[in-house]
Amino acid sequence: MGNAEVSSQAQLVRTVEDFNADVAAVRGPKYAPCVRSGLTKFLPRQLPAGASLQSVAVVRLPVARYGEFSTGFRATIKLLLQGQPASVYQDAVLLGKGRVELTASFSNLGRPFDPALEQALVAKLSARLEAA
Repeated sequence: MGNAEVSSQAQLVRTVEDFNADVAAVRGPKYAPCVRSGLTKFLPRQLPAGASLQSVAVVRLPVARYGEFSTGFRATIKLLLQGQPASVYQDAVLLGKGRVELTASFSNLGRPFDPALEQALVAKLSARLEAA
């Protein structure tokens, strides 16, 4: 799929209370601005020579209801690569149930990741969450 990438991560938190605290933080109004701030600080150090970060925007992404918790975010990262503008789209879909927290990440250069494929992959990940 060209420059598109997919990854996932699973985490088992210590207690249900820890899970509930994580869910509350992600649902809160400070989460997206915090992610934006972190990316703005982190990304410039990761870019190759001749590249510069122009802007980062983070917005909530609609996600179907899965498990006890599901939400999504899209980061739109505008870069200047050897004098040429480029956009990177990074979607993060977070799912959870009990003490299990899952994150699916989808990225693509130039346009958002294919939404139908993203939804299908999140549904498969959710099915594994429900089976756990």
